[in-house]
Amino acid sequence: MDNISPSVFGRLFGEISVDYLNVPGKYIYPVFHLVTLVLFILILSRGNKHKRIFTFYFLMNYIWIFLYVGLYMSYLFYKGMGWSFLVFWGAIPFFLAFIVFQWLKELKARKNNLEFCNSVD
Repeated sequence: MDNISPSVFGRLFGEISVDYLNVPGKYIYPVFHLVTLVLFILILSRGNKHKRIFTFYFLMNYIWIFLYVGLYMSYLFYKGMGWSFLVFWGAIPFFLAFIVFQWLKELKARKNNLEFCNSVD
């Protein structure tokens, strides 16, 4: 394994993060944060009435995170470090895919309880 150094990984992570914040992130992350804020206000005020929207939004959010962080960043790390990127980043795509799968299951099952006012003992 070549380039198996935390300093190489850290440098690449910094470059990838700055590139994201300068181009797509500058326009994408404010939208994600504002929609999340509005959605949480709706959930706190109306509870389960917006449960499906909540689940769908977070499913879409994690699909984006999986595609960008899990796949694209993995590819960039591979380009910069070779296969040694797996030591630092290898599990991330699998963890994110698992989270996406769990949100997809929730979208079908509708088991989340978002009623915070009338909690049961």
